[in-house]
Amino acid sequence: MKKVILAMLCFPHLSFSAELAQNTCHELYQSWVFNLVLEDACSFKRNVSGKLGVLTKNACNQFLTDEIKHQLGSQVIEDFRKEFDKLGEEALCTAQKSGYDSTSEALDHIIKK
Repeated sequence: MKKVILAMLCFPHLSFSAELAQNTCHELYQSWVFNLVLEDACSFKRNVSGKLGVLTKNACNQFLTDEIKHQLGSQVIEDFRKEFDKLGEEALCTAQKSGYDSTSEALDHIIKK
């Protein structure tokens, strides 16, 4: 998935199937919402959500209606709440920290290009 997103962002002139682009954009939007909630819940400060938000807006506006955003965002928040209730704050934040940091580094690399 990271390779598809990277290709979409680095080579916007290439043509991707509408279905692939739409699915990728949905996942990118969900990642943005997830990281926004994660940063709030865990006080993570690397601004992954901000970076994903910019990338999502730039690459995916045509695939994300308000209705789709609401549906995708609601699902992410519901899933996050379930996981938070199951694990608790400390365990959830500890479990997510490594992936959050890796995502931040990958996004920094993409944005620098």
